[in-house]
Amino acid sequence: MKEEADEIFCALFDLEPEDLNDDLSPDQVPEWDSIGHMSLVSGLESQFGVQLSTGEILEIQQLKDVYKVLERHLSSGQ
Repeated sequence: MKEEADEIFCALFDLEPEDLNDDLSPDQVPEWDSIGHMSLVSGLESQFGVQLSTGEILEIQQLKDVYKVLERHLSSGQ
């Protein structure tokens, strides 16, 4: 799951895998603005077949939050 999420993140924000770390945030990625955030959400929902709630979308403040939200969905079968 993490590798697939990283691929989406890298493709959307034009980053290399070695540029990623769990604490990466919009402050460090200029393209991660509100439109980039919604593109990220859309890509994750499409790739993983999940529907994120508004609260989950707002919860994503760092890359590690992407993993947490996805893990909850995938482990619960939502």
